[in-house]
Amino acid sequence: MNAQQLYTAPTQEALFQDLVLEAEHDAHIELPHELEAHLVYLMIRYLHGSMRLNGAIALQFMEAAGKRGTARIEALNDTGDVCLLLAGLFPEQARHRMVSAGYFARIGCDCYRFLAGATMATRAEMYQHLCDGFGDMLGVLRTMHHYDCHEWDNSMMDAYDLWQQTACPTAFAELCAAHGSTPMRQEQQYIL
Repeated sequence: MNAQQLYTAPTQEALFQDLVLEAEHDAHIELPHELEAHLVYLMIRYLHGSMRLNGAIALQFMEAAGKRGTARIEALNDTGDVCLLLAGLFPEQARHRMVSAGYFARIGCDCYRFLAGATMATRAEMYQHLCDGFGDMLGVLRTMHHYDCHEWDNSMMDAYDLWQQTACPTAFAELCAAHGSTPMRQEQQYIL
């Protein structure tokens, strides 16, 4: 797709479905149907202004984790979704906030992972799919972000960080294309 291409569809849902499918094709990613649907509804929610993208993400995560019951589930889901959008569609926000795009990816994945372990079995499975598919969903969103750019404006550090954190295939492709070689994974080390 190029920046000059205009998409039309009978509904917003159909429009975003077409966009997700195009980005999947361009990124060489095949998302399961439930992850495609999640991205479509995520973009519709964003378009309608029902998502809060500003504010400190870590604070949103802590506030969400401190809630109880349905309020906790909704707040953690919203925080995970916001992180997915910020890391994929709006990577410039990471540099603006002086964090890495991987920061958003880690928190977003953690939100879904927490929900997978803390909700009823049917919903837990859905959140586990979101957690496991985070890197691929991120890759589709990063591909959409590139549709609006004449060149890939994400720094190689962002691409490396996202690939390390989520195994994002689009970030991996960016690294390979930029250096003409295959990058190697760094082992994660945590100091307790």
